[in-house]
Amino acid sequence: MGMNRQPMEERCFGWIGERGGGVSWENEVEQRVGHLAGEHPAQALAAAGEIWFSDQVPGRETFPEGFTVHNVGAKQLKNIGGKISVYRASHREYNKLLSREVRRGTLPARLFQHLRKPVVRLQRLKVPAGNDDLAFISVALVDEIHLVLSRLSGSLEVLHEEDAPDTRPDYTLVGTIQQAGPKIRLVCRLDARSSGRAVWAERFESDLTQSFNLQDRIASEIVSALQISLTEGEQAQLWKRGTSNGRAWESFQRGHDFERRYTRQSHARAKAYYEEALAQDAEYLSAIVAVGFCHLDEVRLGWSADEAASVNAAASIFERAKAISMNHPDVLALLAYINFFRGDHVEALETMTRAVALAPQSPEIVAYRGALLDLVGDFRGAVWSYTHALTLAPHSPAWMASNLGLSLLALGDSFEAERVYRADDLGTLSADEGARIR
Repeated sequence: MGMNRQPMEERCFGWIGERGGGVSWENEVEQRVGHLAGEHPAQALAAAGEIWFSDQVPGRETFPEGFTVHNVGAKQLKNIGGKISVYRASHREYNKLLSREVRRGTLPARLFQHLRKPVVRLQRLKVPAGNDDLAFISVALVDEIHLVLSRLSGSLEVLHEEDAPDTRPDYTLVGTIQQAGPKIRLVCRLDARSSGRAVWAERFESDLTQSFNLQDRIASEIVSALQISLTEGEQAQLWKRGTSNGRAWESFQRGHDFERRYTRQSHARAKAYYEEALAQDAEYLSAIVAVGFCHLDEVRLGWSADEAASVNAAASIFERAKAISMNHPDVLALLAYINFFRGDHVEALETMTRAVALAPQSPEIVAYRGALLDLVGDFRGAVWSYTHALTLAPHSPAWMASNLGLSLLALGDSFEAERVYRADDLGTLSADEGARIR
């Protein structure tokens, strides 16, 4: 059911999801409310058996018996200046039906363990009693790690030791600092709550008389290690090896986080951060390739005013990257997509296969192959690539699962697609993100 164009401040909206589609309902109220769906159809938000609504819906606290109301949280949605509170209601009988049906799904249940954003708590680093200098370094180092991780909010959630005491983190970062003369030794360990075991541990040593950027250097090493262990797998090693400049690496990380949000505004900020990284290190290959992909994304997402010019700009950037290293998986992936947008689909797929062969354990490169298969219409191949990519790291980026769901829909498998998108109950996907990835 379409919505007419009466002033938004006089209306509140909700969406009821149904299998194969959805319907909208509306109330006339003298309150300003959020336009949840933007330009997307109702079913972009409400899955089958659900009702989504803003916090301005009258009587939302008194839903009929059998309904469970879940606070989705504050969401930045289309056409709204600030964040609004969003709620989701579902009926327990439908949830029981779905839980029975899920056991007949074809995607392995363990795959869905990867579709959630990890929560990492940072504990204070232990120092010997009475050593005020080490205590200062400890506080500064944990603050720096928190700062860098908090800028990667699309991949994980980070908490200080005293933050949100009722939240049970998936992982806890602990460590100790010791000093011997001018040298300090830091031992860090990442413990998993589920098993109680360490999933990563490392020792760092530094000379206080020579290291002016001690906190920056160690923080970037720890953050990179967390990415390798938790979210990005082998791809994080490629990003880290590409530069020795800590500021360039951090700017690239911030750009990559914004790029994954898939809005015009975040896209512009991503490009700015990539250019900032290149201002620090002009030969940082990952940042060069990222700028090239930004130009291609403008074509893919319909944001380019001149598609040929955007593809040519990406090709020019590829030449710059090729001069540094032709046999790099990121460079080959960029070339593959340039070939696709120039109409050479066979060469595009062959080049992408070479990229995957160079980095078979990189979730991002493998998923890029899935996205390319989507573009050429091989949805079954895309599903395989996305599914494999999701298993290459304990926690995978939301865009991979979003694309997997859309590929399943292209195959007509709405049941499996719904299973993927319902993984947002585990804290990863937002429905509006899944709806606008492609």
